[in-house]
Amino acid sequence: MDNLVYTFRMISNEEDNFRRDFEIRPDQTFFNLHLAIQKNLGYDKSHMASFVLTNEKWEREAEITLFNMRDEPSENVLIMDKVNIGEVCKDLKQKLLYVYDFFSDRCFFIELVNIGDEDPGVDYPRCIQAKGKIPIQIIMEDNNIDTFSVEEFDNLESFDDDLSFENLDDYDQL
Repeated sequence: MDNLVYTFRMISNEEDNFRRDFEIRPDQTFFNLHLAIQKNLGYDKSHMASFVLTNEKWEREAEITLFNMRDEPSENVLIMDKVNIGEVCKDLKQKLLYVYDFFSDRCFFIELVNIGDEDPGVDYPRCIQAKGKIPIQIIMEDNNIDTFSVEEFDNLESFDDDLSFENLDDYDQL
């Protein structure tokens, strides 16, 4: 793993022309790659994200999370800043998902497309190719939540009409 650099290609199933190629050393962590992706796309880093190791058919096998959210001991959970890229990505064509919108289960598809020699003096990770429109980070779906304007709120009947207490004097003493 000395002096090697991995090139990962990231694509989207939402934007046909979207593509990003990232180079990273195998001794760097998934957290380093996460930060490079977030910065390149201009995403809000406060949102949850995770990498998912997959098989050749993109079927999920293991998750690498930002932090331990399970009741399991941390040694049973893969955490981004504790797992080096080279520990789990050893072969070309290794496939990963990068889940960036947990609410809608949206992700990027990532594949290891090259293993080459590191360029001296280059800071890794880095994006070496950026094409296409960036998908928005979070899709907020309409959950049919009723909202009131100030005028509608002012026109509502008294809240007392909605209370089911038989004697409001008893309510005041609660």
